[in-house]
Amino acid sequence: MAAQGRKGPGFALGYNDREQRIEGSLPDGTYLIEASSFGPKAATGSTTITVKGNALEGSPMTLVPHSSVRLEVKLEFRSRDPDDSSNQNARREGQRGRQTVNVRLEPLDEFGSGNNPQLRPPASPDDDSLVFEDVPPGRYWVRVDSSQGFAAAVASGNIDLLRMPLTVGAGASLVVEVTMHDDGAEVSGTVEGLGDTAPPARNAAAESGGGFAISHPIQAYVYCIPLPDTSGEVRQGFVMWDGKFNLSQVPPGAWRVSGACV
Repeated sequence: MAAQGRKGPGFALGYNDREQRIEGSLPDGTYLIEASSFGPKAATGSTTITVKGNALEGSPMTLVPHSSVRLEVKLEFRSRDPDDSSNQNARREGQRGRQTVNVRLEPLDEFGSGNNPQLRPPASPDDDSLVFEDVPPGRYWVRVDSSQGFAAAVASGNIDLLRMPLTVGAGASLVVEVTMHDDGAEVSGTVEGLGDTAPPARNAAAESGGGFAISHPIQAYVYCIPLPDTSGEVRQGFVMWDGKFNLSQVPPGAWRVSGACV
């Protein structure tokens, strides 16, 4: 529960299961009260109350079932399996979508329910659907990661979810369309100064008669950060012991490259 106009942090009230009511003490003010139930049929409700120095009997709060978000993934990959045929392609795409695409819903509000939505496990070996069940009302960034490409488009209706959050109401059934490409750019380079530590380590190993090995091969991280006119997420790569780095499947656009040492 939070003061009106602020999402949190606020006050915690108790629930009297016997009386089926929310109880507690509050200073004067106007508050937004939110309540959630948990389990297979989770639900959420909210109401606004105003406290003015006296005991308050609020109106009943109705809990509405949480929502579901279903993802339809389209793989527009240039490199396809050579044995793909027209009658197998749709099935293979569904399987590859679950295998190669990792999707998560990241709450936009800093103070939420604390329960991030999770993808529903497959109901059977043939179930290749991607569905978030039990999604509380709120706003979410749709984050898409893949080992084989990048999200060229993420949309719900006419809302571009690469630039805008997904708004989830109570009891809704939403569909999010994800289009994947694998024609992203490759960004590689060298960070000067880090490679200077490799020759002494190699020489010391050779003098002792052992093989050449470095205990901490990752020397730094490199990041591609999208500029305001570029949709997409931050891309992260590793700078190895020799100072070299490589990032693959970077989406088209303008990026700022920065790094941080380990």
